[in-house]
Amino acid sequence: MTCDLDRREHRHRERAGFPSLVVPMKTFARYLVLCALPVLFGAGSGYYFTTVQGSCGAMVGALFSGKCRGVQRDYQIRFQFGGAAAGILIAATLGTWLEHRRRRAVQETPSEGEQS
Repeated sequence: MTCDLDRREHRHRERAGFPSLVVPMKTFARYLVLCALPVLFGAGSGYYFTTVQGSCGAMVGALFSGKCRGVQRDYQIRFQFGGAAAGILIAATLGTWLEHRRRRAVQETPSEGEQS
């Protein structure tokens, strides 16, 4: 019985001029994921760098570990920047492809009798 009420309420809202919230939420979720990709790629690459790199003292010894700390930080920043740049490229490519696919689906295909 509640399903019938939900359907009637949905139809009433559409007739009254209130749009459905399903399509805007899907669009919002799509753009939220696309905007989060560079951040996720940057954070992931920084985490990967710290797990692979190890400590400065283990790499160069106790004598040069003070100088190594700054160099390691610079490399980690570059690694994160590279990951974020890769995320931007992937997000831009994916966003362009999704928008092209959406526009192609929205366009009406001409009938056999109509000329384009």
